[in-house]
Amino acid sequence: MQPINKKTIRLSTLVRQVATDFLNNRLDEPFILEVEILMKRLK
Repeated sequence: MQPINKKTIRLSTLVRQVATDFLNNRLDEPFILEVEILMKRLK
């Protein structure tokens, strides 16, 4: 499924949203959430 309207968002906002979604699902098994951020600017 593709988004209808694309918009630019801050990476920190996206990472925070993904992390809280994982934590709020109360998974029974422990898990590791790894994030690798490459410092590259878009033009």
